[in-house]
Amino acid sequence: MSRAVHSLTQIQDRRKDVLLELLGAADSFADIGSSDTFDQTRTIIEQLFKDLTRHARDWSSGTLSPSARIAALGTLVDAVLEAMVAQVLQLDDIPEQESHHLAQLCAVLTPLEDLFVEQDGVSDDQ
Repeated sequence: MSRAVHSLTQIQDRRKDVLLELLGAADSFADIGSSDTFDQTRTIIEQLFKDLTRHARDWSSGTLSPSARIAALGTLVDAVLEAMVAQVLQLDDIPEQESHHLAQLCAVLTPLEDLFVEQDGVSDDQ
């Protein structure tokens, strides 16, 4: 493994750990039906979105090729979404209000897909 790849892997691992720690503050989406809990959790999810967007911007201005940037960012986004899905699946019961709140939280992250499209509208893998 080249030193550059090793360095990028270390950076990704550190950033992933920070993102997952932030997601952990959402307390596995417990009691998300409560307005106060929902507001706190929404703030956490919004911060995750901002952090992921910032990482994408940082890597865009760096020396990474577009495909390497997308792969690195994809690793981070995948880790966050995988952890979120696992936490939601662990919920015993999801009442109607909680399901609406969960949908709203997912909507906060939906624009992340735009980070994987090049400015000319074509992604690297097309």
